[in-house]
Amino acid sequence: MNKKADTREIVLKKDSALISINSCSLTTMQRKIINTFFYIVKDYFDNSKVDELSKKDHYNLTFTTDLMHLCKVCGIKKNDKSYIKKSIEDLQSKVVEYNLTGKNKQTWGVFPIVAGVEIVYQVDTGDIRVEFGLPFQILRVILNPETYAYIDLSIVKGLNNKYSIALYEIARDYFKINSKQFAVMDLKKILGAGNKYKYFSMFEKRVLIPAIDDVNAKTEFNIEHEVIKQGRKKEFIRLHFKTKKPLLETKYSEKEENDDEIKKLKTYNIGKNIARKRINEYGLEAVRNAIDYTDLQIKNDNILTTPAQCFNFALKEELAGKTQYEIDKDQKEKEKNEVKKVESIYDVFKSKYEDHKRQAKNEIKKLINETSEEERASLESDYVSSLNEYDKKAFDKRNGFEHESNMAGFRNFVGKKKEIILSTVDYCEKIGWTGRLSKTDLQMVEL
Repeated sequence: MNKKADTREIVLKKDSALISINSCSLTTMQRKIINTFFYIVKDYFDNSKVDELSKKDHYNLTFTTDLMHLCKVCGIKKNDKSYIKKSIEDLQSKVVEYNLTGKNKQTWGVFPIVAGVEIVYQVDTGDIRVEFGLPFQILRVILNPETYAYIDLSIVKGLNNKYSIALYEIARDYFKINSKQFAVMDLKKILGAGNKYKYFSMFEKRVLIPAIDDVNAKTEFNIEHEVIKQGRKKEFIRLHFKTKKPLLETKYSEKEENDDEIKKLKTYNIGKNIARKRINEYGLEAVRNAIDYTDLQIKNDNILTTPAQCFNFALKEELAGKTQYEIDKDQKEKEKNEVKKVESIYDVFKSKYEDHKRQAKNEIKKLINETSEEERASLESDYVSSLNEYDKKAFDKRNGFEHESNMAGFRNFVGKKKEIILSTVDYCEKIGWTGRLSKTDLQMVEL
């Protein structure tokens, strides 16, 4: 099916799970191309009135667009066609993790960003066609987005880099609830920085602030960021979204597709902004189920508090349509699975960390053995000077460096000085650990 997108006004209805992807491997050009691919597919589904993706032929659909038209839609002005074609062909090797923020409650996954791409030369006309397919996971959420945002591709093509594009999409996804907090590592992944910048200050200076400036200058948003610390470590970033006055809707008007739910929640004394926040956070289907549950409790005169509290409780605990026995059973099963998940993740981490620690200790021992007498004497002196009074007394009582306990402390000191990682916290940071166990949990575990 051949499809050309209208370059005058292109608005993509994009599922939130596809906005919060780990885009580290994608270039700026590839991010623009992917959005155009999504638009072409969504437009096809809308016009062909496909209701579901249950048939196998839906998963094998191939879409076609003209290469030069694709360049025009994406704002690609390079004359080097080979570079453009290489960017398109390289998409086949790109694998992404999607739904990092968990806004879409139904799905999480890792998959290739495209199922296949071919560039076809038409000898008779001289045109170049791009034929592509998408994985069924993407086709499914494009056809039936649970939560979504409208992305104006005419704005996207004018943004400077992939960081700005990702930030603009985040703003479109969350501006109705005014702000959104991200773990630093998650935001790095979504913006496309990944582990490129080890130090937060460099990430903030080279990625976040330039992206905010670009989005603020070229879109309808004014974005500010707030750094949140846990102890001395900068763990979270809260983005605050404000729309410029008068409100710019970027050449389109978003229709409120959940008016019925918002009006219903108003009868529970839940305001419009809170209602939107719940829909964005939990998804429309979950909100509808919670409404059904609340109405049933009201009908059976089982409301012990207020309808609003009953609704919020049902939404958070996913109680719709369940008996108390089923609720208790699900809770026990959930707790049991959570324990298993944590134990499994910890076992993998512990194994990897033990291997790393063993190698690090051998490296430190080798380093000490190969150090000259003069340098070793200097290191020993620095180590003893670093000890507090209590540790110095213990050091002397144990016959100095002849005692294994003192040597263990000395080896740790040398490791830190030579930047050889031994502690669990430093190791987490090195590997970009974002598992279900926090760094604090890992620090408390004896490894």
